[in-house]
Amino acid sequence: TKLWVGDSIGLSTNENAFLSGLQYSPVAFGSYVSNNIFDYSGGTWTDSSCSSDPNAHAMLLVGYTETTLRIKASYGSTWGDGGYADYERGTVTLDSCNFYKDAYALRVSYRQELEYEYCNGSSVVTYGDCKASCEEMSTDCDSALIPLL
Repeated sequence: TKLWVGDSIGLSTNENAFLSGLQYSPVAFGSYVSNNIFDYSGGTWTDSSCSSDPNAHAMLLVGYTETTLRIKASYGSTWGDGGYADYERGTVTLDSCNFYKDAYALRVSYRQELEYEYCNGSSVVTYGDCKASCEEMSTDCDSALIPLL
């Protein structure tokens, strides 16, 4: 299945906007974590040292409950709760960890077939046609193709 990324949506800097981004996709965000995060192995987590021992980290909000935010980190499936952490909602540490500062959702849609426009011509062709043309000219195909919206 192919997904077409149409646009990113910058979210406001509060929990309600953060959660509303899940209507579109998992929410990508940057935050601070402390080294204490490596001790997390499950349960509800509060990182009270994130502002005094800050390490920038990109994560994904993938879900929530009344009391927790389900976060996917990039430490692998052996870390935390199978690669996830359940941050406690409603704590001041979420603000001091910059959870809501730079959060984005993506608008995606399903499309049966993607068409591409070759940069040196104005005709619409398939990806395969463009790739063959690029190979004939010894051109980097990825930089020569522009997906049509």
